[in-house]
Amino acid sequence: MTPTGMRMVMLIDDEPAQQRLVSALAARAGWRTIFAADSETAIAHLGTRDGMMLDAVLIDHSMSNDEAVALIREIKARRQMLPILMLTPVSDVGIAVEAMRAGATDFLVKPIAPDRLIAALDATLDERVASGELRPLTEKISATLGFEDIVGSSPDSGVTLFLSDGHMRPLDDIEADIIRLAIGHYRGRMTEVARRLGIGRSTLYRKLAELGISEVA
Repeated sequence: MTPTGMRMVMLIDDEPAQQRLVSALAARAGWRTIFAADSETAIAHLGTRDGMMLDAVLIDHSMSNDEAVALIREIKARRQMLPILMLTPVSDVGIAVEAMRAGATDFLVKPIAPDRLIAALDATLDERVASGELRPLTEKISATLGFEDIVGSSPDSGVTLFLSDGHMRPLDDIEADIIRLAIGHYRGRMTEVARRLGIGRSTLYRKLAELGISEVA
């Protein structure tokens, strides 16, 4: 954040039109945008005066997957707490999972709606939003799916909650099964899956990465 209180984001993109668009949208919500045309320039910016005041980084996915993942990891290695948003023209689960595993905070699909971009930027500063989005799915799911929807009507149709010895299964295992169940039930329609689970799409992709769910078909 600048001394005047303006929030600052670095956009990594080499297209002037996209730079102007993002800068104009971000400015509506009080964000100042600085630019880096490539990974090398972006890393160099981190050590500048502006770079030390950054509140977020926005990567436009025009580079290869490997380069984008490497850049995210490099930024995280230098500035662990700096939020990183990925902007991509393709709603590709593989890209999202790789980005989240590397340390990305959110995943946005182009063309991006102005309100969605602003909300994603503002969420990087709002710990209350972050903590709400990252609560375990099992704490949120009861509001959107009934118990019978979670466990199913037969042992083969739902999620097993207990081990053979009568103890509860680990929470992460239950969450992973719930996500797989929802993906299968809604036939891979990720927007619908996220809505039914009561979470955002970016949180769903983050969960895929955290829980090691790479196949969504």
